[in-house]
This record gives sequence, structure tokens and C-alpha cells, in this order.
Amino acid sequence: MTTRVHGFDWHVEFMSQSMTEVIGAVPFLNSLKLPYVFDHVAHAEPQQSRQDREFSELLTVLKNEEQAWINLYSFYQLSKAGPPHYSDMIDVVRTIIEARPDHVIWGSNWPHAGIVVPMPDDADLLDFLLIAAPEEHRRELILADNPAKLYGWPA
Repeated sequence: MTTRVHGFDWHVEFMSQSMTEVIGAVPFLNSLKLPYVFDHVAHAEPQQSRQDREFSELLTVLKNEEQAWINLYSFYQLSKAGPPHYSDMIDVVRTIIEARPDHVIWGSNWPHAGIVVPMPDDADLLDFLLIAAPEEHRRELILADNPAKLYGWPA
């Protein structure tokens, strides 16, 4: 089937329920020969660091697989600290950005389906990005250049 869609410049969005699913899916996703995006920060948890085997594998995939991308939205669903700063997710997201800043995209995940309480404030989510990616050039990549490259928009 993927051979039929190659001319459409499509990509695969991959949403997981765990980092184990993410790592387990990489061989299949690579076999598609299409760009793929790990949705919801690839289910990276607040306590994960480079020392965590699966998180380290995710970083390796991002660094080495040209087809691999990651979307930073929904970090708020994984945060234990919660709003407004989601402070326990800052190091996790910074580490992801550092691994492959040219393959990271951002979104608010509005309308936040499935969220009961507390409903995230989109301004807080953008403020989080300002903290997690304090360098303006990286934010420009994440918010403009990378989506343009992935989606084929004019830069």
C-alpha cells in the first residue's frame, strides 16, 4: 500500500500508549519508506533521561533515522507536576530537541480531546515551549522550518 501513496508526500503519524510501543514499532515504521512522526512526545515520561534504555533508544532513532520525526504536543498529559508550567517535562523535551532539533515539530493538540480536568491553557503550552526551547533559532525550526519541510510548505 505505501508504494501507492509515495507520490502524495504523505507521512505516518504514530500514536502510542508507551515508549515500549514506540521502540517496538521502529523497524516496521522504517520499512514503510515514508516519513513518520512519533505523536505525543513518543510517550516520553517525566522521569525518563538519557540513562533510561528506551528513552536512549528513542534519541538514537531520532538522531539516525532520516524518516523519524517527533511532535511535542500532549506533554501535558504525561506531566505529573501539571499546569501551568509542566516543569517535570522540561528536561525530557529539551533532551528530545537536543537530539534532533531539525526533526521536531510542535502543536497544541487543541481541542484536547479526552482531557477532563484540568483543561490545558494553550498559552501555558506555548510558554512551556519558550522554556523548553529558549533559543530563538530552535523555536523557529520547531514552529516554522520543520513543519514546512515535513509538510512540503514553502519556507
